[in-house]
Amino acid sequence: MKNSLVASLSLLLFWATVAIVPQACSNKSGLIAMPENIPEKIRIASKTARKDWHSDALLARLIIERPDAKSPFVYDYVFASSSSPKLMHLTESTLGTKMEEREFRPSIETVPGTFVLDLPKAIQIARNAGMKGNLLTAELKQWRSDEKDPPSVPVIIWRLVPDEDPNTVDPNDPNMKNYLIDALTSHAYDPDKPDSHQLLLGSQAMSLAINGEFAEFIDSLPQRN
Repeated sequence: MKNSLVASLSLLLFWATVAIVPQACSNKSGLIAMPENIPEKIRIASKTARKDWHSDALLARLIIERPDAKSPFVYDYVFASSSSPKLMHLTESTLGTKMEEREFRPSIETVPGTFVLDLPKAIQIARNAGMKGNLLTAELKQWRSDEKDPPSVPVIIWRLVPDEDPNTVDPNDPNMKNYLIDALTSHAYDPDKPDSHQLLLGSQAMSLAINGEFAEFIDSLPQRN
C-alpha cells in the first residue's frame, strides 16, 4: 500500500513538472530575448493598470533592465494617476507579474506609449551613433537637458545603457554610458550639448502625441519612415 502511494505521488509530481516547466522556460526565454513590440506591450500594461488600479492611469515611464547580458529582462511599467499621490509599478519578470504602489509622485509626467519608437530601432540608432556592447537598461521617460541657453524643454527619450562601451569618460561609472534617443523623432541627442532645434522638434512632437495629434506630424519626419 505504501509503495503504491509513493508511486502515485511520484507520477503526479512528474506530470505537474511536465505541465509547469515548459511555461516557465517559455516566459524566461521571452524575457531574455531583445525587447520589441513595446507600443503594444505598453497598451496591454496600461489596460491592466486602468482595470486593476485607477481608470485614469497613464504611463509615467518604462524601465527594461537586466544585471548582465545572460540574464532575462525585467519590465517595470510605472503609472501615475490624478486619483493617487503614489506611483503604481507593474512589474513583469520570470517570477510573474505584480502590481504595487511605491514612491510618491512629485508630478504627473506622462509618456505617449502608443506613438513611441520601438526599442530595436532605438538601439540601432544608438549603435549608429557609436554604442557598443550589450543592452542592459532601456528607460522610456520624459527628459530635460541641463542646458540653460536656450532653456530646456521636455522630450520623450529612450535612455540606453550598454554593458561594455569604450566611448565613456569613466568605464566604472554606468551613468557615463547613456545614449539618449528621442522616442518620437528618432534623433540621437548629445547628452552634454543637445541640439536646440532637435529639442524643440522633440518637444513639439511630445505635445502633439499627448494630445493625440501626432500622426500627420510624424509622417513628415523621414527618419521615422
